Amino acid sequence: MKKYTVNDVAKMLKTNPETVRRWIRNGKLEAIQVSRKEGNIITEQMLKTFLKNTPKYALLASTLYPVAGVTALTIALLSSGIAKEIISRNENNIPKVQKKEMIESLKKEISKRKYQIIEEEEHIRMLQEDIEKANEEIEKEKEEIEQMQQLILDIQNNNKKEEIDKE
Repeated sequence: MKKYTVNDVAKMLKTNPETVRRWIRNGKLEAIQVSRKEGNIITEQMLKTFLKNTPKYALLASTLYPVAGVTALTIALLSSGIAKEIISRNENNIPKVQKKEMIESLKKEISKRKYQIIEEEEHIRMLQEDIEKANEEIEKEKEEIEQMQQLILDIQNNNKKEEIDKE
């Protein structure tokens, strides 16, 4: 299994070594610290895991590690608004097997999202029904309040009448 230094990973990902160290400190990138002098060592598997779980580098993962990168690439495509552009630029670099897996993964994601939309629409419909019922109940309460207020007026008027009759 290959092993990489912080500088190796930084060069590979075209980023600053301090960025790689920060990923390690934050737990985004797993590493083994052999010693303070030698620094951190990142195994190939650790790097694959990081690449697979980081959409920004998912495309790179698919080219470095074709099988492991398919899911990550698909996630990256889904999470970015530039899927067509990525595919068109890299059409020749993506093997047919990966394309099939990407298509299947995208189809599953579409189905999942369609189902979620249906569930959300049903939930909204139910909420709308609850709102309508609540509005009806509010209107009934308002009517009852008006009736009680009218009853108070009637009682007060009746009391005034009785007082006038007594005199």
